[in-house]
Parts: sequence; structure tokens; C-alpha cells
Amino acid sequence: MQTMKRLLAFALALTMVFALAACGGKSGTTDSTAAAGTTPTAAAVTENAVYRTLYASEVTTLNYLITGQTNELNIAANVVDCLVEYDSYGNVEPALATSWEQNEDATVWTFHIREGVNWVDKDGNVVAPVTANDWVSSAHYVCDANNSSDTFYHLNNIAGAEAYYDWTAYQMALPDATDGTDDDGNAVKFITNEDGEQEILWVIDPSHPIVAGLDEKIMIPHEEMYGEHFDIPQPDEQVFISWFEGGEVFRSGCCWHRGKGKVFYFRPGHEAFPIYYQPEIQQVIVNAVKWAAPIDFPPVTYGNPPAIMEVHGKLEHSIQGLHQPK
Repeated sequence: MQTMKRLLAFALALTMVFALAACGGKSGTTDSTAAAGTTPTAAAVTENAVYRTLYASEVTTLNYLITGQTNELNIAANVVDCLVEYDSYGNVEPALATSWEQNEDATVWTFHIREGVNWVDKDGNVVAPVTANDWVSSAHYVCDANNSSDTFYHLNNIAGAEAYYDWTAYQMALPDATDGTDDDGNAVKFITNEDGEQEILWVIDPSHPIVAGLDEKIMIPHEEMYGEHFDIPQPDEQVFISWFEGGEVFRSGCCWHRGKGKVFYFRPGHEAFPIYYQPEIQQVIVNAVKWAAPIDFPPVTYGNPPAIMEVHGKLEHSIQGLHQPK
């Protein structure tokens, strides 16, 4: 029995996997039994039957935990089994799960796994029994940013899935992160300094609300370099300044007030480097949103409004001759 929280039950179809020994029961044609225009009977299909089909493009992977290509998932649909499956009318029916139920708000689903099911290899040899941990391992694999799975979106309704993905992406960006090994077995970095420069983002206004909860600096392992001169209006408040390992500096956090509005410019971020996964950067963004949020401003009247009250009395002090012609 395996419990998965905040789960759309049927979104796990790609990761709830079990390798079948053969494709018996799946539709198809065989070399030895099917003549043109005929359909083989169940008794005519032997263990040596060959399943044939046509794909619109080349298959690049058989790893159904990462691919999002229809032609590759079609193969998986014929060689793996899931917790549930659909009948010919689109009704959900048991597969590896004999039954299931959910709590009142459908945030916790409990599946009861069929007993006596084994993993087998391509030759039909038993490898290991199927356990609940197989589902957990599959979910971890899909939610690990290192694996670049195209099927991750199927799992983002599980509590903690997005946070786990963000954490693995952040770990990949650290200076000592590795992403496998080379041909000689040496660890290979996910990103090298050749792909960016180290940046130190210094807090230069420690009293500003945008830096609440931060240290005096934020270390960014890999970033695209920017340098002055930055042709912008003089900021009303300067919050951050960046230093890059090449010696360049840049005004990376600037604030302006315009009427009733507030503007915050924050430079860090890149389309390739996972900077937005860093907790400190996320904290800056949260703080900035709170700082810039509208408040209940007092009304402001522009132009030449009428006098609020009349002023009576004599002008006791004046400069004689100030407006007299010379």
C-alpha cells in the first residue's frame, strides 16, 4: 500500500511502472500467424510473436520517465503497466492497484498494490518483486532536475514535488556540483566557470525592507557578467551592488518612487543558470513584492484647488517700495 499526497490519481500513469514479460493481450499483427486482411485468434499468438507498428519519427529513448514524445510513450504503453488503466470506453479500472480510496478533500490517495508481481528483464527472468518503494523511486527520479524529465508536470500536484525539483536544481548550480562522469570516470561539473562568472551581490542598504532576512552578501556561483556604465535615472534608493570575478561592478538593485507607485529593478537572473532557484534570490523577490505593494494612500489633489479657509487681517510687515517703479 502506498500513500501519495496531493495527487491527481491518474497523473501518475507514466511513473507507476512495471515491466511486462511479454505484450500478450495487446493488439497487433504477427509474422507467423496473421495473413493479409485477417486477425489472429488468441490461441494463434505464440511466445515468439512479433509486434509490428509504425512510428512517425525515430525513437530516441526508451526511458518513459523522462520522455514526452508520443511515439516513445506509445512503446511504453505496450511494455509497462501502471496503477490504473482505461478500458475501451475510457473508464478507469484496476491494473497494478487492486483498489484505491481518497480522503474527504482528495489530498491523500491510498493505493493497494496487487501482490505477487515481479520485475522481469527482456528475457522474462525475474529480477525483483514490485514494492511500494518503486513508486517512490520513480517519483524522485522524475522530480530530480538532473534528469530533465519532460513528464515532471504530471507530478507537480504532489505536495513537495516542486520544492524538491527546485532544491535539486539549486544543488546543480553549486561550484562543486557534478552532472555525471566523463569517459575516464572523472566527475563533470554541470556548469563551469567558462560558462559564467562568480558574482557577489553586496547589500549596501542594510536598513531597507527588501533585504530583510538576508546576510551582508549573496554568492551567485555562475552568472552572466554586467558592468557599468548603466544608463538609468539616479535611483532614489540603492539596495544592491554586484561585483564580478573579472573586477566589474554593477548597480543590481535600485528603487524609485513615481507618484503613488514604486519601482524596483533587480538584475540577477539568466535563461540558462538556475539563479532563481537560490533561496536568497527568492527571498529578495518576496521582499520586493511586499515593499512595492500598494497601500491606502491619502488623497492627493493636483492643480490650483480652492482655498481651504479665508485669511483675514492686515499685512503688518511689508517691504516698502518693492513693487514701486524705479
